[in-house]
Amino acid sequence: VIGNDTAKGVDVSAGQMSLKLDGTKITSLSGALPGAKHTINFSVENTGTLEATYSLDMINVTNNFADKNDLVYSVTSTNNGGQKQTTIAPSSNQTILSGIKIAPDEKQEYSLTLHFKETGDNQNDNQGKTFRGLIQLNATNNIILPTEYQKIEYLETTGTQYIDTGIVLSNDFEVRTTYSFVTNSTQFVCGTRTNSTSSDAFTIIKNGGMMGYDLGGTTSNRSLSSSSINKKYSVHFSFNNNSAKYSVNGTLISTKSHTRTTNNYPLYIFNTNNSGKIMSGYPSHFKLYDFYLYNSQNIVGAYIPAKRKSDNVAGLYDLTTSTFKTNSGTGTFIVGPNI
Repeated sequence: VIGNDTAKGVDVSAGQMSLKLDGTKITSLSGALPGAKHTINFSVENTGTLEATYSLDMINVTNNFADKNDLVYSVTSTNNGGQKQTTIAPSSNQTILSGIKIAPDEKQEYSLTLHFKETGDNQNDNQGKTFRGLIQLNATNNIILPTEYQKIEYLETTGTQYIDTGIVLSNDFEVRTTYSFVTNSTQFVCGTRTNSTSSDAFTIIKNGGMMGYDLGGTTSNRSLSSSSINKKYSVHFSFNNNSAKYSVNGTLISTKSHTRTTNNYPLYIFNTNNSGKIMSGYPSHFKLYDFYLYNSQNIVGAYIPAKRKSDNVAGLYDLTTSTFKTNSGTGTFIVGPNI
């Protein structure tokens, strides 16, 4: 990583992954009137020979605005970099984007805009207030959540809990996730479909002592790799140009041609969306450590296991939308230790 005070390169056996932030970038807003905006521009470049994944943090944050809702920010980028819809500016250090992919020799240009909103009400309590933050490149996946949330090692379902992402898959999508199974029963890690043989189907599935995927009505790829209980698996599945690639722990297991139609059923995590319902006959029981979802090469969901400090409710914090996804099923998730 180049451009951070503690930057260092990351070498791997197949080549080098080297990311560069074009210098230290500080965003600040002080003494501004309502309606004021401030934009900073920066870029991230992959000067190595391998695809890389990174996060962007905002650190050394000072935010003494009296009404925190009055100060918001947004992020845009080029070349499938991270995007951030308008959201409340941080009050403490936190990760603002995560799971961003960048190819070798690629450069992603960013614009981050702070906006002191004009509300039409008396905003004199924000006179003389200051916001300041430092943009930092993070290639270690050491995610920093907002102070209202406690990051946990994993989120565990016992069979009746699931997360509705609200995201409908395109036919150019990608899933990167890490999990470990607690039982050997047939179960779904995630999915969306009308039924098991419908042309719109996609699931990542454990099939007894094996695991794999369903896609486009084909169910013959459920046993592509072995799966044991209490073993952590990092799975990468991608589908574009009618080609599906399935990798486990960094090893490409399968590349196959498929066709798939789209549907209007959002992807579920911890089960599959089967025409708007979960598959209750196949209860999942596994631990989820992270889940990243991409549509048309753009990250649309970066889900981190967490619990809300105010009431200890567990769920997945989405760094892409700055929202907290909680259980859409019944019962309660089991939570891993705080990290």
